[in-house]
Amino acid sequence: MEWVVYLLLFSATLYTCVFITRVSKRGDDRKMSEEIDQDFSDEFEVDQEGELTGKGMEDMLDWLEEQEETEESQEIEGFEELKDTDDRPSVSS
Repeated sequence: MEWVVYLLLFSATLYTCVFITRVSKRGDDRKMSEEIDQDFSDEFEVDQEGELTGKGMEDMLDWLEEQEETEESQEIEGFEELKDTDDRPSVSS
């Protein structure tokens, strides 16, 4: 009978830990979403309804183009590094 009490205590403790973790994660997700929204509105011009203005849209497109160029240059650098290692003669014993 004693093991039933221990099992119930363990189950209650486990349930409480899972509950606290989920509540904490939801709060963190909400805070992160609010921070992202705030950063977006600070970075790109928006009207009172939260919609991008013409200037905000241009700024966002410029930022996206910069990101794309950065990714392309990183891909090219990675490809050149691979090409350099393939061009080296192999040393055979």
